[in-house]
Amino acid sequence: MNRILTTEIWYEAKKLARTASSRKLAVAYVTADHVGLRSGDVLVTDASPRSIKSGQTDAKLLAKLHKAGVVIHSHEGLHSKAMLIGKYAVVGSANMSGSGLAEAAVLSDEPTIRSGVASFIAQLCTKKSRLRDEDIAALCKIEVVRTGCKHPLRAALLVP
Repeated sequence: MNRILTTEIWYEAKKLARTASSRKLAVAYVTADHVGLRSGDVLVTDASPRSIKSGQTDAKLLAKLHKAGVVIHSHEGLHSKAMLIGKYAVVGSANMSGSGLAEAAVLSDEPTIRSGVASFIAQLCTKKSRLRDEDIAALCKIEVVRTGCKHPLRAALLVP
């Protein structure tokens, strides 16, 4: 089964996540938990000081998820939006944020797609990339300075 998701990406992901035995996500920017991550789940995101400072990733949300038992890895420069939710893979353009951009994703239960997404996420999860308590505490101390819209496409979409 392969389906294209557009406006319902996070609705579908959260619905699948409710009954899935595991959730593994590689999503560049995270400011909201649109999936309902739980203890033992894996989240790879760009939690670099630059992404935290700009507000693209929310350190306080990462701290909350970490405290709940979510395993968090940081990969600076990550741009992917790939998820393995139970027996489904979701690959698309949506960050876990409220960007308001038009997004799309492919939902698939094809074994080769699932295997590829699983392999990709596993490659990102290294001992060095895993955030520890002290890493997250340091990220939470970074002052967030949102500078507004810098992306040309996003700016064009916001201009009437």
